[in-house]
Amino acid sequence: DKLVPSSYERDVRLRSLLYFCPSDWYPRNKRPVSSLFEDFKLLRVLKVEGMAALVDLPNEIGNMVHLRFLSLRNSRIKQLPSCLGNLILLQTLDLRIHYDSDMLPNVFWKMVQLRHLYLPLNYTAHGNRLHLSTLHNLQTLNYVSSDCCELNDLAGLTGLRKLAIELASPLKNLEETLKGISSTLNGIRSLFVHNLLGTGTELTQIVLSCRHVYKLQLIGRTVELHGDLQHFPNLTKLSLCRC
Repeated sequence: DKLVPSSYERDVRLRSLLYFCPSDWYPRNKRPVSSLFEDFKLLRVLKVEGMAALVDLPNEIGNMVHLRFLSLRNSRIKQLPSCLGNLILLQTLDLRIHYDSDMLPNVFWKMVQLRHLYLPLNYTAHGNRLHLSTLHNLQTLNYVSSDCCELNDLAGLTGLRKLAIELASPLKNLEETLKGISSTLNGIRSLFVHNLLGTGTELTQIVLSCRHVYKLQLIGRTVELHGDLQHFPNLTKLSLCRC
């Protein structure tokens, strides 16, 4: 149950902490988890993956302003505080978590240094929308939901190389939107689209706008693509599921 180094082991020069939790591990109390965010304010790298105990991410995480890398992947998180937006130096944020609240704070737009952003699979957002248009340094954007994000926000993200999209609601003026973000879509090398709609039209339109992809993964209904695949000269990996 000792997650946090003892006072003897603590050092003000400590910059990186990485934890790998067994899948069947539960702490007897949640104090050690809170201490991670309270006692190590100078950390650059914090990785706490596979934490099965349901915990609130404490507000003290907002004081860890030196963080460049934060991963909570596969951990159970009850709530993400809005002070997460204080971490403006973050370059990688991995929130592929088991999220019990499903309501994300709309603070990611403040993290303008982000290169890689991984959002939970299921979420809604405060104010209904996540604003991502300020993240001009993004190279990876993983899980954009049409319920909570505007595709128009991708217009200025011309460095984007990996993109994952969930089509959970119909997209209005999609053809016009795709033209507006064409410079971004031309740079996409890895594309994942999960289609929850009853039609495959939207999925197909998005795919055909990303002509330079190397990896393409599609889940859900689509329309016939075989005649169009000749226009993807760089394609090296194709995955189709429930299409």
